[in-house]
Amino acid sequence: MDLKLSTNDLRWAHWRNIPPEPKPPTQPFDLQKSLKKIRELGTNRGLNLHSLKLTLGMTKPEAHFWLEAFCKAWESWRISKSEIADFVDRPESEFHGNLSVQDVQSIFNLTGRNYFQTECLVLLFDLLSPSDFFEVIRHYHRGNDGGAETFRQHILPYLTEEDREQYRTALRPFITTQFELTLVPFAGLLGGMDTELENYLTTLYKSQTVYSNGYLAYASFGLNDPEKVQHYIKKHNIYLLAKEFTQAWLAHTELDGLDWIAQSVRRRGSKRYKKTAFNIFKKLRSIEAVPHVLSLWDDPQLVLDVLDWLNKDPDLTAKALMPLVFTNSPNAKLAVKYMRRMVSIGQTEILEAHMGDLLPEQQDKFTADVLKFYESDVPEFTEDDTPEWFTQAVAGQGGKAKAALQWVDVLVLPPLTIDGKRFTQDQINKILFGLFVGNERLIPVLNEHISQQERDDFVWALFENWEDSGTPTKGKWAFEALGKLGGDAIVLKLVPLLKKWPGESKHKRASDGIRVLQEIGTDTALMQINSLAQKMRYKSLKRTAQTAIENIAKARGYSQEELEDRIIPDCGLDKDGKRTFDYGERKFTFVLSSDMKPMIRDEEKGKIRTNLPKPNKKDDEGLSAQAQADWKLIKKQVRDVAKIQAERLEHAMISQRRWKLSDFTELYVQHPLMFHIVRLLVWGGYDKTGALVQSFRIDEDQQIVDVDEEPLDTSDIVAVGVLHVMELDENDRQEWGDILSDYEIIAPFEQLSRKVSTLEADECDKKIITRFAPFKVEPVIMVSVLEKSGWVRGMAMDGGIYCSHAKYYPFADVTAVVRYHGVPMGYWDFDHQGIDECFFLSGNRPPDGYRGYKEEQMLSLNEVSPVVLSETLRPLIAISSKAD
Repeated sequence: MDLKLSTNDLRWAHWRNIPPEPKPPTQPFDLQKSLKKIRELGTNRGLNLHSLKLTLGMTKPEAHFWLEAFCKAWESWRISKSEIADFVDRPESEFHGNLSVQDVQSIFNLTGRNYFQTECLVLLFDLLSPSDFFEVIRHYHRGNDGGAETFRQHILPYLTEEDREQYRTALRPFITTQFELTLVPFAGLLGGMDTELENYLTTLYKSQTVYSNGYLAYASFGLNDPEKVQHYIKKHNIYLLAKEFTQAWLAHTELDGLDWIAQSVRRRGSKRYKKTAFNIFKKLRSIEAVPHVLSLWDDPQLVLDVLDWLNKDPDLTAKALMPLVFTNSPNAKLAVKYMRRMVSIGQTEILEAHMGDLLPEQQDKFTADVLKFYESDVPEFTEDDTPEWFTQAVAGQGGKAKAALQWVDVLVLPPLTIDGKRFTQDQINKILFGLFVGNERLIPVLNEHISQQERDDFVWALFENWEDSGTPTKGKWAFEALGKLGGDAIVLKLVPLLKKWPGESKHKRASDGIRVLQEIGTDTALMQINSLAQKMRYKSLKRTAQTAIENIAKARGYSQEELEDRIIPDCGLDKDGKRTFDYGERKFTFVLSSDMKPMIRDEEKGKIRTNLPKPNKKDDEGLSAQAQADWKLIKKQVRDVAKIQAERLEHAMISQRRWKLSDFTELYVQHPLMFHIVRLLVWGGYDKTGALVQSFRIDEDQQIVDVDEEPLDTSDIVAVGVLHVMELDENDRQEWGDILSDYEIIAPFEQLSRKVSTLEADECDKKIITRFAPFKVEPVIMVSVLEKSGWVRGMAMDGGIYCSHAKYYPFADVTAVVRYHGVPMGYWDFDHQGIDECFFLSGNRPPDGYRGYKEEQMLSLNEVSPVVLSETLRPLIAISSKAD
């Protein structure tokens, strides 16, 4: 076939013996005519062979003139009018052309650089003998290819075999005795030097001071045996990262080496370079190329290019791929996948036309694996029984969506069913197009008529397909579809990605993901947004989440804390906190263990299990499958909710938050899931002055009971809060500890067992705590402990240094501030340091940059709540304990 290579590209393969081009006729040197050429270019265009229409075969005087002109232009990148005047004032006889090596070097030295314009090689070729030619250029850098590409394009085509031999003779001393590395490419281009090149490829390259695969490539392509070329290219892992090397490879191997071209395309570093390198296949549309193009389909950055190439000629593609299915080739699975795709888009007839080339047993297997792959026990909708609401919703969608839908691999999308019938492939395509255009009629009815589980599975598979396809910009609608059709299962899968993406420089996608959660809008989604708003490491995304939750709270007429109370998911539990998983004959009930792990009670055997058992033959297949799916989801939900709510309640204990008794009862005690959590804690009832009236817990019957297990009279209780251990005397602590131990209750965080910290005797009449200053730790330890405890770092000052953290206690309306020497932003591998000062301020105060707060603004330590003191000292003690 036509390799789409020029005659000069074919010269890479010396064994082709392509005759030289006739040398251009030599014209006498005319100084004025040459000056006119420069003037016509003007001062804004650089001098080069193309713009000046210069070719090999100049007289020595003309080559001399242009050498000086090029060097003047190279020195300032452009040749100025004054420099043109210098040439005008010089007689033509000065450009005599009889230049020695030293003369040429003097001209080059005018540039003040140790390199020269590569196009000067053409001028040197006309000026110097072969040995002088190599003597001059070996001293100068000429770019990545050493000027070899200029030599190949502008000189090599005109060399006769006699010319080549003269230059080979001149070159041999440099690459055998003196070993001039930058001259190796010229040896490869001249050909006929296999002994020297193989010596270089096997031995000499190891001693080169600057290693470059480019030199090895030129040496390999200079060999006269195509098999040896392939051997050395692959031996040295020389990938074809330059266009000229791909041309050289094709010139030597023709269509036998397409696998290496495909591997080289895959090795390109960026999407743009990969797509550029892939263009070589657009010139090689042949049956031999199909498997190699297909092998690149699993590269996310090339998915669209590969599909476009394969789709251009489906008949050729089918003919090439069908035999591949029955081989052990690593591309066999991709071939099956692509031909199933052809079936899904209505190209079955093309495949059937080529089945005659297969053996009978192969035809049967091909029919089962490909042609009937979409057949299912679930019948498809027919024209007569397609739901009317669907027909009306997609009517008039119109428009073109080729680019937007081209990347979608329909094979990975699970079916969508209604009442035992599934949508056809054409109907699925209409659903995809409706998601692409945001069809406001279609999306609500899909949410109404298709089960949440099927919608979740469908849009998540679509999203993963988008990611696997390199996240094409025109496919972003697939990401947004998560918000349009997704539910809690999508939330639980998406949140870990939102936390991971910023670390992969995907801040924009993470920000869009927060909006997807907002559109899903379930309690689980909003709870996760709120959690991100409080704990996200990345400030910009934390602000995005904070803004989202603030807007939601404002729209609903709540404070942020009040909204948090009202977006706690019930995880599908009934009002009594129970849920049954039905297998038909067998039934299982949800149980939350004392350490808040979701478990299962086998009602028949009365046993507690960590997981649902596998269905057996007696179980109803449909019911058990649904129960398994529901259990898988609730496990993830409960685990996440329990963790987040435990952290919230611990924060509420530290900040001394209070709830109205009626709100506490409605939002926590009567909440199907929160009841399981609040009964693990000891609570406090407070009067209107804020004084503790009574401690209590919630029993299994949702009753408020005291330490004697008696129902509590709540008439004097105005507010409720998570009891801090410092609010109890030693006797009460012991009694409550015994009660919880008897019931084998494990609190979700340290409550009664919480270590308390108090002021030392000499600190009571002071305003600043300095006892931790001597304990020096690594900055990463100090910052991590503080921020995991909810402290906020101060603003970075000069040099990106921050030197303080603060924590606000809302109930006490007090801010704790710590100061230290200073940590550079992002550089925690810094001098060890300790907490130099800790003090308290009235109100909600930000951390102070450079010692902004004066001592007169600070509270006396004996004015600070014992709870606030204890919780402030807690992380500081932890930090000091890690000192050397």
